[in-house]
Amino acid sequence: MSGPAHPDAPPEAEGLADWRILVLAAGQGRRFGSDKRTARLADGRTLLETSLAPFTPWKGQVEVMLGPADQRLSKRLAQLGWDNRTAPNAGLGMGATLSDAVAGLAPQARGCLIALGDMPWIRSDSIARVLSAAMRFSLVVPRNQGRWGHPRAFSAAYFPRLTQAQDDTGARGLLSAERSRIHFVDVEDSGIVQDVDCRDDLF
Repeated sequence: MSGPAHPDAPPEAEGLADWRILVLAAGQGRRFGSDKRTARLADGRTLLETSLAPFTPWKGQVEVMLGPADQRLSKRLAQLGWDNRTAPNAGLGMGATLSDAVAGLAPQARGCLIALGDMPWIRSDSIARVLSAAMRFSLVVPRNQGRWGHPRAFSAAYFPRLTQAQDDTGARGLLSAERSRIHFVDVEDSGIVQDVDCRDDLF
């Protein structure tokens, strides 16, 4: 797994205040066998809490997207200081959660970072590099050894198309269509491509 914990991020890029970080965490994970978001890692934290930790330097800009039945989880995140809201159509898949997330952004939002709630090994410095690049490019994707990773940045110009996402591919179709416009940020952080689908992924 990706090694270091989550180092402190560099100072925020100018203009970042009007950006939002959307963490898609409405799915329980059928292949995991139980609600993977609440699975405990070795240090006692849950998978979702660990996945949110690298975003701590930008905590005030994070919005965690949950499902309609996640009242208990919502309360727990609020106690930990993480803003969260419900994706009404989360049951239709990740694309629907993404659509709900973007549709609910404040009108002044200039862009958003899309992250997943089951990626606990991403480093804060990788996130900082994506955000820094997003101040200059409309589409930003981190890359590790040629593999596309998360989180991914989208300027507000892409919001209308993101709200049309309705299947489990999320923004993949948009990125495929706009491949020539993507600015890639190469990082030595395998955490950007490591998610948790089953229990074995935690070890």
